[in-house]
Amino acid sequence: MISVGVKHSWKPIEFVSEQKKFRGITMDYLYKLEPVLGVKFDMFNIDEISTKDADILSSVSNPKVIDTSKYLLTRPILNFPYAIYVHKDNQNIERMEDLDGKKVAVFGRGQLVNLLTQNYQKINLSKIDIIEEAFNDIDVKKSDAYIGNEMVVDYEANLQGISFLRKIGYAPIDTELTMAVRNDWPIMLSILNKSLIALEPEKNKILSNWNLSQFKKTSIFAFISASLFVLLVGVTLFRAYILKRTLKAQASEARELIWYQAHYDMQTDLPNRMMFNMQLAKKSKLALKNNTLIGLLYIDLDSFKEVNDHHGHSIGDMLITQVAARLKNCVSDSDWIYRLGGDEFAILLADFGALGNIEKTANTILKSLSAPFHINDLAISITSSIGSSVYPTDTTNIKVLIKNADMAMYAAKRLGKNRFQQFEKSMEESASRKVAISKDLKKAIGNHEFRLFYQPIIDLKSNQIVKAEALIRWQHPDKGLIGPGEFIEIAEETNMIPQIGDWVFKQALEDVLTLKQAIHPDFSISLNVSPKQLGANCLIAQWPKLLQEHRIPIDSIGIEITEGVLLDHNKITAKIFNDLRNTGAQFLIDDFGTGYSSLSYLKKLDVDFIKIDKSFVQNLSRHSEDMVLCEAIMVMAHKLGLKVVAEGIETNEQRELLLTMGCDYGQGFLFAKPKPIDEILSEYQGVSKRNVA
Repeated sequence: MISVGVKHSWKPIEFVSEQKKFRGITMDYLYKLEPVLGVKFDMFNIDEISTKDADILSSVSNPKVIDTSKYLLTRPILNFPYAIYVHKDNQNIERMEDLDGKKVAVFGRGQLVNLLTQNYQKINLSKIDIIEEAFNDIDVKKSDAYIGNEMVVDYEANLQGISFLRKIGYAPIDTELTMAVRNDWPIMLSILNKSLIALEPEKNKILSNWNLSQFKKTSIFAFISASLFVLLVGVTLFRAYILKRTLKAQASEARELIWYQAHYDMQTDLPNRMMFNMQLAKKSKLALKNNTLIGLLYIDLDSFKEVNDHHGHSIGDMLITQVAARLKNCVSDSDWIYRLGGDEFAILLADFGALGNIEKTANTILKSLSAPFHINDLAISITSSIGSSVYPTDTTNIKVLIKNADMAMYAAKRLGKNRFQQFEKSMEESASRKVAISKDLKKAIGNHEFRLFYQPIIDLKSNQIVKAEALIRWQHPDKGLIGPGEFIEIAEETNMIPQIGDWVFKQALEDVLTLKQAIHPDFSISLNVSPKQLGANCLIAQWPKLLQEHRIPIDSIGIEITEGVLLDHNKITAKIFNDLRNTGAQFLIDDFGTGYSSLSYLKKLDVDFIKIDKSFVQNLSRHSEDMVLCEAIMVMAHKLGLKVVAEGIETNEQRELLLTMGCDYGQGFLFAKPKPIDEILSEYQGVSKRNVA
């Protein structure tokens, strides 16, 4: 008996059927190998049991996720090309090069998304969790294209009867599928490799079994053959009639199963995105005819990614199942709940009466989902953000209705999460403005329209300029100088922030040498780093190398990060930060006091400075609550060997109070507003040797 770890939902490669049987291409190989090798394979779902319990892993498409100290890889079983799919009406995309600047759907947890992010930075990637989500995004024109495993996509498209897809070609990326064997079984590895070679002539036959059109041909052929045999052997007409009825019943059951798999989510048993689109179209026409309303709720879990990252996808899957169960208890029998994909749900509310009842239902959901979920031995707490739109009050176009609810949901997230937001017309105007800014941003990167301004940081004891914070500005060709508040959030949402942040870093490397020479040899520049700049294959990983190449003196560059970055501290960011630290970069915690402010997070990174948020400084006065908080922060920081920078200083009184508390550095309009480097040089050249007050 040899244990084999199998993925439960990767059609047609391998999956667990409705009858709880292990099926798929890799299973066909293993079932053929059993009698040849004289063994019995004991299959189990690796999403439910750890891979360490498996003697063999039946499918490995990304060797990087396998612990090579425990497993050895076999020779390739299959080669997977990644095909490019567009809507059949889209005639503007005919090859890979046409995807630049386009929104392209891609599975968010495989190696493909990392390769595309690394090698095709001009493509705007939209990460999806399930293939139905990609089909829907192409159908409603939310995405311009989809890049996916050709075998998987073609199978699912045939299975679900998708007719609007057009395959235009292939991405210059492919992957191989292998098996993995315990590393203490080298003989088994050799046997498997030889067996796979022996089965090579049967490869096409195995693959043809998983072509849906072949299923149909086989079924018809089997039926005709059976009928001829019955006639030839003289079986009675009655038995032929019974056989015909049986075959019809089996065909009907097969059609029902295929339909169910195409329209329902297997994990939650809720209707999926395809069913949602179909029913919304029908219900909207009926509502228009009967002069009634439909309420659409869009629900997104606020912390689901953290649950997956910290506890694993199996816990995440169980959480989704429990969320679905709670949602069912929050609505009436006449309402419909859908799982759109990942952690997104939708609810269609019928006969809800007054508009206030929509908000009442939403608040019931918020309260229900905020209660802890008990999974295994864990108590997991999450929140949700809900947006709504009403048909036909807000719009008579169902695609716009969906977009409106989606905009409202994201507005709820921006307002602090764990809340409900009704669609408002102003959101549409805001969305249009964002689209326009997004288009201009793409041009701005290529046209070098960004500028760096610097705000001086003063040593409060000596009144000397010792540092400056780099702050980006956008010199728009038509709108003039634009501040970061107008475009940084959009740059983060559209994944342009890594390129912009990389430009800021390279420009700062040039400017810091000039400022050190003109003002003081110990002068340094601090740069703000967004969490969106961190991750696998990120540009910031190249910064340590650039620091070394430019021969930047030690302590010349500071990296400003928020407490949220420390909260998400992982192996990738740890390596990046360690590499930067080894080249002499300093670290500053920005907006300290507004986030988690926990010593446990400060321990994770060797921090040099903390910056007290300006909200504590603006209302600073003797015996005030802010005074107590600032003093407490400074005592804690100095005990830990950290320096303190106070932001937003605007009056001499604030400066004097901070100085009496022992604050090290100050920044704010009292000293200077952010200025271009030329103005900094003309105003502050040699200023470190004299009083700036």
